Amino acid sequence: MDRDIVERLREIAGPIVPNVCTDAAEAIERLRARVGQLEADASALAAERDQARREACKFESKVDWNHGNTDPARFSPMALAAERGWDCFKEDGK
Repeated sequence: MDRDIVERLREIAGPIVPNVCTDAAEAIERLRARVGQLEADASALAAERDQARREACKFESKVDWNHGNTDPARFSPMALAAERGWDCFKEDGK
């Protein structure tokens, strides 16, 4: 059972097309394509979110520095993100 289910369904269907097996195989292929697209969309949205978070932290850091809060351990963009539990400055890009 290491073979792909779509492959197995098409094998079971044989020359009889259409039938429930070929219909199921096609439905699985459509769902896989949709899942792939949704994963790509989610990845793009997460990248957008992280960029917005970085910009917000950089802006807030500048505001804090302008108000005399110059402790880089507390008011750097990375520290502000960490304080919120955001990992938008992670190095590995994941």
